[in-house]
Amino acid sequence: MIKLVVQKNDSNQTLINFLKKTFKHESLAKIYHLFYKKKIKVNNKRVTNFKYLVQTDDVILIYDHQLTLVDKETLVDPQMKPEIAYQDQQILVVVKDHGIVTHSPTSQSLDNIVRYYLLQKEPKLFDNQTFTISHQYRLDKLTKGLVIYPKTKIAQQILVKAQAENNIIKKYLVVCQGKLTKEMHVSGFIFKDEINQKMVFTKKQVRNSKNCQTIIKPLKVIGDFSLLECQLVTGRKHQIRATLAYLNLPIIGDEKYGSEYFLKNQILLFAYYLGFQNLAAPLEYLNKQKITLFACKAELEKMMRTGFDKKVIKYLY
Repeated sequence: MIKLVVQKNDSNQTLINFLKKTFKHESLAKIYHLFYKKKIKVNNKRVTNFKYLVQTDDVILIYDHQLTLVDKETLVDPQMKPEIAYQDQQILVVVKDHGIVTHSPTSQSLDNIVRYYLLQKEPKLFDNQTFTISHQYRLDKLTKGLVIYPKTKIAQQILVKAQAENNIIKKYLVVCQGKLTKEMHVSGFIFKDEINQKMVFTKKQVRNSKNCQTIIKPLKVIGDFSLLECQLVTGRKHQIRATLAYLNLPIIGDEKYGSEYFLKNQILLFAYYLGFQNLAAPLEYLNKQKITLFACKAELEKMMRTGFDKKVIKYLY
């Protein structure tokens, strides 16, 4: 017999989904078989309805000797601590550095760094069976900036909905080659060039392309460089990089998209601003709140005044 107790972050999902996530290494047929053979009890009552909604503190008993409950993954100390921009009981916002991937099952990642940190600080977050602490969205490996980590299931659900409805406002700072003096609302389509392994922006819709929109606002022009603020209306892979390449404004260090300048494991693209609107309870307190990396803009302006070496740049921020 296997005994499971439903935790808060496991509640309000169907029993079948709870079991699929708990026994993710077992076949779906084997899990459904438990219902057909009446091998499941919830709070000492047999349950055959796999759409039963589990609630906090429900006690689930499974009478089967073939199922195996796999131990949770052991988190290894990454020898790194996350840089925290904001934290409360519902969310954590951290700064992902250049050269770090957001997620990887085999190598060091921001997910691993954040999970290990929270395991030490708030171990109760890991008591549940089915909820996993994970990033709300990814940043490119070469990009630095703010990443949201929901700490509860309800926060995750609200933020997923908010992101789909453009209620999470994300702005980026960019230093690019070339001069831009007027604000632009750039709409078009983006697709993957499989031969060159990069995304391509186009004004005309082509096969397998997706629509994309970016608001580009010039903040300062120094010499042959522009400091821009880019706000995503849609969130496509490499959207800012591909759009600026199309406009002949490649990001400094982004050789893949046409930059003449080399930077090791980084480009001058920063997810520096987060804003929230129309969030439901219990995240309504975040509405109209802003989370920013203020120091970023000043340091980028300093770099622009200093100029760039085309072979290598020692990054200042």
